[in-house]
Amino acid sequence: LLADMGLVTLDTYFLDGTKTEANANRFTFVWAKSTKRCKEQLRARVHAHLAAIDEMDDEEGALAPEGPAEVDSEAIAEAARRINERIGRKRVGKRPRDDEGRALRKAKRMLEGEWRERMERYEEQEEALAGRGSYSKADRDATFMRMKVERLRQAGHFLAISTGRSQAMAVDMMHDMGFENMVSDGGYGVTIDGELLGITPLPRNKMVALVRECEQKGFPWGIQADNSVTRLAPDERFEEFTHDVYMNTRVVSGLDPEDYPELYKAYVACYAPDEQKLETLRELPWCRFHREYLFVEPADKAFGIRKIMDHLGADYADVIVFGDALNDVSMFVDGWYKVAMGNACDEVKALADVVTEDVISDGIWNACERLGLFDPVDGKEGEVPQLQYCEQIGSAALGISKSNNKNSET
Repeated sequence: LLADMGLVTLDTYFLDGTKTEANANRFTFVWAKSTKRCKEQLRARVHAHLAAIDEMDDEEGALAPEGPAEVDSEAIAEAARRINERIGRKRVGKRPRDDEGRALRKAKRMLEGEWRERMERYEEQEEALAGRGSYSKADRDATFMRMKVERLRQAGHFLAISTGRSQAMAVDMMHDMGFENMVSDGGYGVTIDGELLGITPLPRNKMVALVRECEQKGFPWGIQADNSVTRLAPDERFEEFTHDVYMNTRVVSGLDPEDYPELYKAYVACYAPDEQKLETLRELPWCRFHREYLFVEPADKAFGIRKIMDHLGADYADVIVFGDALNDVSMFVDGWYKVAMGNACDEVKALADVVTEDVISDGIWNACERLGLFDPVDGKEGEVPQLQYCEQIGSAALGISKSNNKNSET
């Protein structure tokens, strides 16, 4: 009914299916840059709150450490202990308009609860990262992933991962998982042998038209005009609206999308269903992963897979893809073999040639064994037989190809 009335379109809206599962968090990645950014923001918030309490009573010893960098889980625990002592000693908070008492009670509640828990989680994540750019919650040290990768590589396969993330945000994960090849940017970016071959931008005229409509209707917006982990915004409104920690936001006064020859992604801050007010959005692929804003980005992983196969001079029929979420529907197309994970959404399973076990139940390994992918690929002397295969794990994927191109080495 809504589509008939022209209020919604059903052809370009994608939602990551794993996000709707109660236990989906097991299959996601922890990113070093996000952990660092969240930890720094929490440090600044805790330090500012404790410093504000110190200003209320300069006769007491300072609660705030010397600087935000000194705030850690031990400092938070110590501050909570001293606040409890101060509350008991001064009996603050009993008067109706006791500003110091309210501040101390709030600090006590946050220090003993959310702030301590978050800081301990960030510290645990940093320890698990151990200098890496990311890790999977289902395979922290990437042991099982590397076992699969090595077995498949020894069998003569070309391996790649596939992800909707930008190449700059996913390249560390690619290396951490033991890969040198990747389809990124929702299918529009291709990396081979660790080298980015290129990223296809979105239609510039349509992106500019979207920004102009956002400006006219008061939607905070941002754009990505290069391969980086930073979005550009014309003012502070996007950051103030979203409080986003997914990626950095840099304010560029007078930002104009027409000043950039290529535009790869755009971001629009709004709550659903306000995006329906943007008529130009209907002309672009977009999805919503966060409540506060939506992504205008490619969603065609098959496009990137074909670019890799064309680069290798390989047959599309030699492709095998693995996936589980709605954003994998774009690579579950005719022309190659499709394997759905046991935890896949119904839309992916309906398009699959076969369904394997869940990711966390060794579904990838089991499928590789059943398909004979661990057996050496037959090929003539001097040739490098390969096989393209993509495995969805949370927001990332794994891949391999079977080619008779002797120049396509892995």
